[in-house]
Amino acid sequence: MKGGFQLVIKIDYDSYYFDVAPFIEAAKALGCWVLVIVGARDRGKTYSTLKYTYENNEQIIFLKRQVGDISLLCLNAKNVERKRIKAARTKDDEDIDLEEFDEDDDFSPYADLNEDLGINVQPKMLDKEQGIATFYDRDIDTWKAKKKVGIALAVKSIAKYKGFGGLRKCKYLVFDEFIPAPWERGISKLEGESVVDLYSTISRDREQRGQEALLMICLANANDLSNQMFNTLEITDDVVDMINHGEDIRVIGRKLVVLVDDSKLQVAKDEKKTLIYQDMKDTMWGRVSFNNEFARNDISCIGFTSIKKMICRCSVTYKNETWYVYQKDEKFYVCASRSNKIPVEYDLNFESTRKPFYLKEVVALVNAYHKGNILFAKFRMYDVIIHFKKFFEI
Repeated sequence: MKGGFQLVIKIDYDSYYFDVAPFIEAAKALGCWVLVIVGARDRGKTYSTLKYTYENNEQIIFLKRQVGDISLLCLNAKNVERKRIKAARTKDDEDIDLEEFDEDDDFSPYADLNEDLGINVQPKMLDKEQGIATFYDRDIDTWKAKKKVGIALAVKSIAKYKGFGGLRKCKYLVFDEFIPAPWERGISKLEGESVVDLYSTISRDREQRGQEALLMICLANANDLSNQMFNTLEITDDVVDMINHGEDIRVIGRKLVVLVDDSKLQVAKDEKKTLIYQDMKDTMWGRVSFNNEFARNDISCIGFTSIKKMICRCSVTYKNETWYVYQKDEKFYVCASRSNKIPVEYDLNFESTRKPFYLKEVVALVNAYHKGNILFAKFRMYDVIIHFKKFFEI
């Protein structure tokens, strides 16, 4: 394995569902602060994560993107509580009519665990406007809280809270569905940085005090290689390299990344019998949802070529990397190989250079891309240049 560590774990494809637990243990043992797992839907990523933390009596911060997501996961618990209060206020022979919601429709991430383990973990909204809720394991009969399981937060509200001092007991920051679906809107270009900033705020001085480091667990489907968390963690090119080399596990710095080949899991055998699989398996949606492929991303223009006889048009710096744009006739190549002659230098870390770069270079490079006349050495180069407006306001 790349990254300087030798992993002694592998994905157990003989099990029916995917189990996150061994990778949580591995991340701790390897000294990683973040665990990234990408797998198809309904494979047990979130379920096994919550099961592990519950059975180990460790509290979590459960992170969702929208404030509405937190309200949704609280709907059933809120309804059950309403029904309990109403029942206490009515006579036994009176019919209790509660039309708003059916308590069998449970949107809580703990719904299946409650049924399987015979527990009663329920969310309770603390701040509906900001998207903050708590999870408590409650007595099924009295509804009395037995133990705190964790807290739920919306990414959208992170910037409004600075302290988070009360979250010191939480051992894990679980960002569920960290790769947004293509139809989601209103996603900040700085979402990844805000999540990492939240981690830093919650973690504080734990390690200096000799305590175990907070572990961030990022779970998602393969919706898009170009996502805010990959970009902030700067692992996009590594993930593309993992895909190209057929790797499912890699340590990148202090980050453990797992790409699950969902077609090998036992649950996939039963899924293949379903009507939707048989009809949609070869579509882009099916490749993403069933096979965990980043099918929406074009990596055909990622590769290597010689820069001999090519002329350097410019250099472009993004974050801590500098790339060079070469041209020969109508062919373009973007790579990290330095040229001795650089006519123009652009530093995208400064707002003043972004528009000139876009007008003088990006437009021409995008046109070359559509004609199949450009090659990028790394996916990150392709992503920033071809999807320039996704990264920058022009």
